[in-house]
Amino acid sequence: MRSSLVLVWFSLVLPSLTSAQDSSAAAQAMQRAVRLIEVGRPNEGLVQARRAIELAPQSAIGYSNLGAVYWRIGDLAAAVLALRKAIELDPRYRPAYSNLGNTYIDAGQLDSAIAVHRRAITLDSTRARAYIDLGTALEKNGHLDESIQQFQKAVTLDSNSALAWYNLGVSYYRLKRWPDALNAFITANERDEFYPHLFETLQVVSTEGRGDFERGASDHPEDPMSHYYLAYAFSYQRDWGRAMKAINRASQLARAPEFARARAWFESRRGRDEAAIVAARACAPADWSCYIVLGYSLGRLRRAREALDALLKAASINPNVINVQQTLGVAFMMVGDNTNAAAAFEQALALGSRQSLVHLNLVFAYRDLGKYDLAWRHARILERMGHPDAQVVIQELSRRSPEPNW
Repeated sequence: MRSSLVLVWFSLVLPSLTSAQDSSAAAQAMQRAVRLIEVGRPNEGLVQARRAIELAPQSAIGYSNLGAVYWRIGDLAAAVLALRKAIELDPRYRPAYSNLGNTYIDAGQLDSAIAVHRRAITLDSTRARAYIDLGTALEKNGHLDESIQQFQKAVTLDSNSALAWYNLGVSYYRLKRWPDALNAFITANERDEFYPHLFETLQVVSTEGRGDFERGASDHPEDPMSHYYLAYAFSYQRDWGRAMKAINRASQLARAPEFARARAWFESRRGRDEAAIVAARACAPADWSCYIVLGYSLGRLRRAREALDALLKAASINPNVINVQQTLGVAFMMVGDNTNAAAAFEQALALGSRQSLVHLNLVFAYRDLGKYDLAWRHARILERMGHPDAQVVIQELSRRSPEPNW
């Protein structure tokens, strides 16, 4: 089976803040540019971004945003020029370096991308995303060992980053370091179960690395981790009998939280919700991931209040996990609390969720709260993402409230 794994890095982000030097009119124009791009009207956004520059021609933030707009419409050459101008105006404006480096990656200018991302880290060495960006450029330039070092720095700074764990897994995968790759992807999955293409990626690794996982367990029968990795490999091939046998063997050899957590996830994924609840409760006292499984399975059994309590516990342990906030939002909706549901889904997006269902749920939550402008915003984002229900949602909204003037 051939792999289709690809590295993923952060898109250029259009910040909603402007600097004190920008005029109010320039700030408003850039805000409108951001919103137009967000709802799928990038050419109109470009007009507003250019207007913002005319109103504040010395704004590094404005030029950085303009570069991001050009990037969004695919004009990489113009993006580079605008981003270089931003750096010329403010040599210490770190977002411009990040945006320029990612533009160079898209343009295939990898040496330039590496140099720019290294400079971004010198300006701020505390951001996990900076190391993800550098690791991506290094990996694409064939420097796999160094890319792993950068992604490891990223997960050290932000252990909740599904993106960092996913990209670390890809680099391990390309070196055929199967246990390391599987472990990184499992960790990414715990943090964002619906990360794009992650499930398919885990199936690829489980299939291509299966021989090594089986040999590991056979050659080292007393090593619990060998059986743990084999269990996951079987699980992503839906061979539940062998998966449970392998995880039980790992648990017999050693007591480890990841073994108990794996059993709960396996039972949930195979649709055995009562068994998943028992397994999750056994490992849940201090494990936010087990509370996610517990809440999810309780929710599927329509035990909504218990599900919400479990997910609130997960959030009290670690609120900065996409999976926690996405699942918590659903739990709030199940008990009719759209205000807190919307807050949880918005937090999931702020943490980096790329799940279209989050936007769909926000449409429903804001619609039922009567916040139609916000409902329209997420409906248009849903449309831009190509969700099959977007047009139905938009038609339903149009019967309730006119679309805002973006």
